[in-house]
Amino acid sequence: MGIHTAADLRDTDAVRIRSRFSVVMERTVQELRGIDCLPLEEERADKEQIQFSRSFSTPISTVVELEEVLSVYTQRASARLRQQGSLARLMRCYASTSPFQDNHTTHAVSLAFPNPTDDPVEMYRAAITALGPQLDSTQRYVRVGVSLHEFSPTDSHATLDIFGTDPTPFAAGAVLDSITARYGPETLGLGLAGLKTNRAWTMRREMVSPRATTHWDELATVKAN
Repeated sequence: MGIHTAADLRDTDAVRIRSRFSVVMERTVQELRGIDCLPLEEERADKEQIQFSRSFSTPISTVVELEEVLSVYTQRASARLRQQGSLARLMRCYASTSPFQDNHTTHAVSLAFPNPTDDPVEMYRAAITALGPQLDSTQRYVRVGVSLHEFSPTDSHATLDIFGTDPTPFAAGAVLDSITARYGPETLGLGLAGLKTNRAWTMRREMVSPRATTHWDELATVKAN
């Protein structure tokens, strides 16, 4: 079309560009002419889905190991949910064997909570109750995932205990958040997720590059001669 530079694109027929490509390309032409078509997003929109999933360095095959994984994953997924001030109505969980083996299989379940929640205890109990019975002890699972869906703002679901038996329910998630924010993510956890590091199934990270731009303790060090 004879367009080789940004200036060529700016000076071309915007209507022709739209008919040949799309309205997005037409907006690009208008932007090059100084016409504001794509306003900047001043605030980052909340996520519509939160997922926590990892591949294992060592496969798991027992319900006990699955309980440990789900305990860690539901806790971390719920922490992300609270961070953006949301409650989830739906949770999906799955356990999958290696796609490179002949009898590759995936067990998946979807769970709807009675009320939208960010409670890691409720999420963990629901996950293991639904996914645990599907686990086949003859299989070696290499990946487990937990995802949260159908969000609503936390302040839109203020509940009232009409019987007055528990006016200030214990917020386990908020307590965990405050402790782990101060002392680190491995400081405390629920059940099998707590007080244990170097799990056999944890993803290996020996070769991960330093996070010099996002973590203070991994900043690049310059040594002068």
